[in-house]
Amino acid sequence: MLSVRTGKLARSLAHADMMIRVVTAQFLATLVISAVCLFIDWVIAGSLFAGGVAAAVPNGFVAWRFAAAGARVDARVLILAEVGRWLLSVAILGGAMLLASANLLALLGAFALMHVVPVVVPLLTQRRSEPA
Repeated sequence: MLSVRTGKLARSLAHADMMIRVVTAQFLATLVISAVCLFIDWVIAGSLFAGGVAAAVPNGFVAWRFAAAGARVDARVLILAEVGRWLLSVAILGGAMLLASANLLALLGAFALMHVVPVVVPLLTQRRSEPA
């Protein structure tokens, strides 16, 4: 019985570690892309930054919820994490569109691009861990 719980906890911790890597990669990519675009246009750079943050912060919330739940991730935790993710995304995107002079294409483009990061990071991590 103890080994089953230990196995679930190990998988949960590995999953939480991967989620932290994904969120870190999203924040770094957001900072790099928006910093490069500062030389092009301030509005585009700010829009790219807001779009990246609108993707990374909600994913950080999900990672935090899952890490806090540990091996006890059930349907309730999953539903609350996903509802929180959507509410945060809508609030950040809506706030960026209402409060700032945002370039809509850059804002939504960065938001969409940052949603590719959770696919790429595990693939790159898996490739590094495979024997040559």
